[in-house]
Amino acid sequence: MVKALILDLDGTLVDSHKAHIKSYKEVFNKKALNEFDVKKLKSLFGKVAEDIISELFPSLSEKEVDELVLGKREAFLKAIDKVVKVPCVDKFLRRAFNDYSLAVATSSSNLEMNALVDRFGWSDYFKVLMSGYDVSRPKPAPDLLLMVIKELGLKKDDCVFIGDSIYDALSARSAGVSFIGVRTGSYSKKDFDEQGFKSFKDLCELLSFKVLF
Repeated sequence: MVKALILDLDGTLVDSHKAHIKSYKEVFNKKALNEFDVKKLKSLFGKVAEDIISELFPSLSEKEVDELVLGKREAFLKAIDKVVKVPCVDKFLRRAFNDYSLAVATSSSNLEMNALVDRFGWSDYFKVLMSGYDVSRPKPAPDLLLMVIKELGLKKDDCVFIGDSIYDALSARSAGVSFIGVRTGSYSKKDFDEQGFKSFKDLCELLSFKVLF
């Protein structure tokens, strides 16, 4: 019996991709790192910022990556008013809150995560809020999900993870947790199908199929 829903944040509950892309571009331009592939950047969404930047610019030192991460984080917080809710998210959270314990497991920093949850007034919904910076190995490793489950005081079989990225899905698979994909991020039905994961167009469709309610 499912007792808890663990939710990714960016791309799952909020449409923040434009704000993230703008933030990355801003810090890259300041460092004259103008030659990067936006499509590749989008394909890395779901990972922590350090991993994204390191994959885009493998020649950078750890110190340079850390400086870019801090700059990107500051730029994102300044652009947070550009972030909007995904369709049906409030209805979904209200319904879910009545039936399940809720938690967030995101690759964003704790600062960004808390700012987004506060911006939309969602703090009362969640028993646990954790980011990839709370564990030594972020998504797609299982560590974050396993830590959230531990904090909830539950077992793997008690939980379902809902996310928008392949890294969410792979993290769930590694953790042995059931996964449901929503295609409100950068990933398509084909992307999820190829990995053997069920996905829905958005939270509206997930609600209409009555998979969880």
